[in-house]
Amino acid sequence: MKLDVKVKRVLWPAPEKEGTRFLLLTSKGKAIGNMRWRPNVGDMITLDGIWGARDGERQFQFKGATPNVPDDPRMLLNYVCSKAHGIGPKIEEAIWNRYGSDWRSAEAGGFRDFSRAKYNAFVEALEQVDGEAAKTSVMVWLIDKGATENMAAAAYDEWKSRTQVKVLANPFALAELPNYGFQNVDVSIRQNFGIEDRDPRRIKAAIFYKLRQITNNGDTVVDWDELEKGMIELLGLDLIGDVCDAVRDMMEEGKLIGFQEAQRLAMASDYHDEIAILEFATA
Repeated sequence: MKLDVKVKRVLWPAPEKEGTRFLLLTSKGKAIGNMRWRPNVGDMITLDGIWGARDGERQFQFKGATPNVPDDPRMLLNYVCSKAHGIGPKIEEAIWNRYGSDWRSAEAGGFRDFSRAKYNAFVEALEQVDGEAAKTSVMVWLIDKGATENMAAAAYDEWKSRTQVKVLANPFALAELPNYGFQNVDVSIRQNFGIEDRDPRRIKAAIFYKLRQITNNGDTVVDWDELEKGMIELLGLDLIGDVCDAVRDMMEEGKLIGFQEAQRLAMASDYHDEIAILEFATA
């Protein structure tokens, strides 16, 4: 189920500690679960989970979270003011009465008690909320395309305002995110972007995925026969011709290094790292 809440306090972990699992005190009780970012006091978020109990205490146990920024101008103003230091209900009401739905145009000194310091706090809170709104928009778009909430949050954390452009150009960019891979995109996402089985973007992502699997044991150069076998297992025999074409393209693009006589190849990044290490060792 989805639960809309306002964060009243982050009970765990402490501010100086990193982590992705949080215990929150919210407007609707305690909640525990995984988030890709540390929420702030006053944040409005939507939790995805179920009600349960821990140590005899009722808690909402969630597996994902998304920012929940109001669309209504009046509610949005209330949300911004709730985050702005020194902005209480009186000034919030004065902003609405003075500017109405155009409250973003409010200026320091625009009315009594709206000092420069309070205006600056208002602008800082507005920028924070606009950032939440941008993140919400991108996450909702990615979730609609088949991404999990955690993947959507990870993508926005990585690429910020460039996320949609990046993913539209190549949805398999999502496979490069930490803790995700080719199959996360191939199984439930790429079809929603119109990526067909023979799409070169899919084939190239599969090649990188298989090369990383093979080189996990420490090798940086891979026999073609081993890669070919792995690609047949992953994509099927019918696409092996497409794999050969993609490998050729990737070599021309400088993404792969081929050793023709030995029938071996390596990812360019691994190859250049090896060269750098060798040069350092022999300097």
